[in-house]
Amino acid sequence: MKRYGATKHSWLFRGARFRWDDIKRQGKWEMDHFFYSGKEIVLHSEEVSTSFQTLPPSDAPICFKRAVIGLGSQCALSYCENNIPVDVYKAFRDEIADHYWRTPDRWATHLALHRVTAPSKNDALKCLDLARYYNFEEASEGYSPERGEKSSRVGQLHPDVIDNEQDYKNMSDGASPGSPKRKLVVGIIQREGSRRLINDEALIQALVKAGFRVKWMTFDHGCGIAETAYLLRDVQVLVSPHGNAIGTSLFMPTSDPIPTIISADSTRYAEPWFKYTTSVLAQRFMSAVCGPSDYPDEGTKAQCPHVRDSNLAEEYLQHSRLVLGLPPSMVKSDKDKKDMSSSQLEEMTQSHRAYVKSNPEAMALAEKELEDLQGPEASTALYGKYGESTYEFWGQYWKAMPRYLDVPRLVHFIENRQNDWVHERQEAAARGRRPNDDAAAYRDFMEYVRKGQICRSGWKDCEEIQQRNIAGPLTAYGRHSIDDVTRWGEATSESQSLLQDVGTYKDWPFASTS
Repeated sequence: MKRYGATKHSWLFRGARFRWDDIKRQGKWEMDHFFYSGKEIVLHSEEVSTSFQTLPPSDAPICFKRAVIGLGSQCALSYCENNIPVDVYKAFRDEIADHYWRTPDRWATHLALHRVTAPSKNDALKCLDLARYYNFEEASEGYSPERGEKSSRVGQLHPDVIDNEQDYKNMSDGASPGSPKRKLVVGIIQREGSRRLINDEALIQALVKAGFRVKWMTFDHGCGIAETAYLLRDVQVLVSPHGNAIGTSLFMPTSDPIPTIISADSTRYAEPWFKYTTSVLAQRFMSAVCGPSDYPDEGTKAQCPHVRDSNLAEEYLQHSRLVLGLPPSMVKSDKDKKDMSSSQLEEMTQSHRAYVKSNPEAMALAEKELEDLQGPEASTALYGKYGESTYEFWGQYWKAMPRYLDVPRLVHFIENRQNDWVHERQEAAARGRRPNDDAAAYRDFMEYVRKGQICRSGWKDCEEIQQRNIAGPLTAYGRHSIDDVTRWGEATSESQSLLQDVGTYKDWPFASTS
């Protein structure tokens, strides 16, 4: 908006929303602090969620003296023609922080107002109330892992961390072993429906025992932009099932240390989406799979048993054209189904379901095939029988299924991130710069790029992402100009220096527990 000369009095128009998503899940777009007197025009009454949204008049056209139609094809993803400079993301994050908790009276007023006015079923503060904190008072043997620890912290301006400056100093002056050191804050995001983390409590206990501060969060019950940013403002390592919640990493600190994202992926499903945005935000991204396709050794099998979720599978079958339990003579080939209309396919599906429901032998076969459908590998027999509809089902099921975390490997990995932080602090002290200097943080990030320690996925996408968003001509570390839009993203002498010798991608191995 600033790029095109918007002011605090500009208006927005939202012509559509993601049509498959329930409006209640879309949250409250609290934009009032960006626009003092502006409004956002929406076309459906259920989208009027705050004072910023308004419906258009029903009996008159709307005219604008000046308008920008669309913002162009620009994003961190591969299909966008242009990129967004990293400074834009940072400006958005800082705008939120400056408006809310960096002004204590305003943050207190915001919390009090929402406590009074927000309906309980869609309370933007619910995520604050549900957050659980561990080891925030001390990082020693006297840790307290109880769920209710420090619940009164919610709403305070800062977390009540009591580590003194000496704990920081000991990270950069080569203090003797055993000296107190400030420990990383690890955020864990849990989902209550699909992609649920089965053993998040085990990870919490292991991290707490190792002395890390842990913040457990869920966004399934409502969370505004301000509250989301508040929860992530001090998280340095984020563990989350792959999904939109990883987008909250935008609000993590830029530096001290360089942030790390750990995406808990399904055994059979992964996406590159947030590897694109994290690379733009100078964040390190680790895809962690705990399951049959990623057993590094025999000992890991006990940590990562294969997961079956029959209730989830049956739910997806109800929304799929895949009907199990049919005799081969009733199954249409993929070629035949391509020649059928949508109504014919729906009629066939309902007919097949009715047949299975009324036939005991078919029902027994359907139960057996359902077990095979949830196996650790794609069943060639089922694919040979039912064709592409099996992969359509698997794509949804594997994405949504619950998943384990490989706790020993994750804790070991996070301990290595702690060591990286110590190294970053020592380097900062040696160079005479402040550790929380954002500009210096980008240089630290590029050092990890050169060492091949910014992206690990197990899928062949990190190389493309690095070339697009970091090292290539569309680098996000180029010019951020609101004065001359034609120079948007243009390389500068600073960015060229930053990217010197950043070239070939190197894979980042997931350290073993040995």
